[in-house]
Amino acid sequence: MENYQIITLQISDIRLILNRVELKKPDDRSILNAFENLATFVITNFEIPSSHKEYMYENLGIENSVLNIVDELIKNNSEIREHFDIQFKLRAIESYFSWGRPENIELPQLITLKYLIAKLHSLIGDKTVKSVVNQEVNLRT
Repeated sequence: MENYQIITLQISDIRLILNRVELKKPDDRSILNAFENLATFVITNFEIPSSHKEYMYENLGIENSVLNIVDELIKNNSEIREHFDIQFKLRAIESYFSWGRPENIELPQLITLKYLIAKLHSLIGDKTVKSVVNQEVNLRT
């Protein structure tokens, strides 16, 4: 399996877990920060497939005319006041790999990318486990 396929699957796994939780500020600020770090790294280090730019911009919540995608993404995320959703934004990041299919990801990039994905996965996993445990406790009482 190619690296881009593994990355696509890892991000897809995170998106599936997100179906079980509701994210909100300030409680889940660390998740939003981890997403921003991942998105910033991917946007800065990988090329957007031109055939899917519009799709990615739309899912990231960014207009096509924006010159600096990272700054706009961070600005938009800073304007979030309470509930937020990153599933579509993660789908856009996932698309860098599923549609762009970068075949020669350099080792330092791959290590950093896998770390950023793992960090986001861990934070969302922790949130999901706590949520499930709390639901079970509430059902018992």
